[in-house]
Amino acid sequence: MELEGHWARPNPQAGHAGPALAIVHGPHHYISPGWYPDKAESARVPTWNYAAAHLYGTLEPFDDEASLASVVARLGERFEPGVGGNWAYDHADPRERAQLRGIVGFHFRASRIELKFKLNQNHPPANVRGAIEGLQALPGDNAAQVAALMAERLARREG
Repeated sequence: MELEGHWARPNPQAGHAGPALAIVHGPHHYISPGWYPDKAESARVPTWNYAAAHLYGTLEPFDDEASLASVVARLGERFEPGVGGNWAYDHADPRERAQLRGIVGFHFRASRIELKFKLNQNHPPANVRGAIEGLQALPGDNAAQVAALMAERLARREG
């Protein structure tokens, strides 16, 4: 797996090459102890459930103009439509080319991936179901996605 991007030249990581860790955050959400049936007798407290990936690998910086222009252009192509924008990198514009001097690009090649999940695994099924129901009643993608992950894990645990 490879990640590619850029950061501002003054950032400390812009000068790093070699072993590195990238943490990719998945859905996450606050879990209320009020959703647990055993909240009173077990003195439950709030928690935060999440899914994340830890990618261990090698970071390779680059700062040649052609590669930086390619990264910036592809970022715009990928994300501008999602915000209703129409910006596109214009290599013919010397002002835009000059902006490239302020960034350092990177390739990150992952050699090991560890998935991390905290989804109430230590709770009895009734508490997990209560948290799933609590999350499903909330607006937002994170709540729905955490609920779906918890439901999937619970089904495997019970199945």
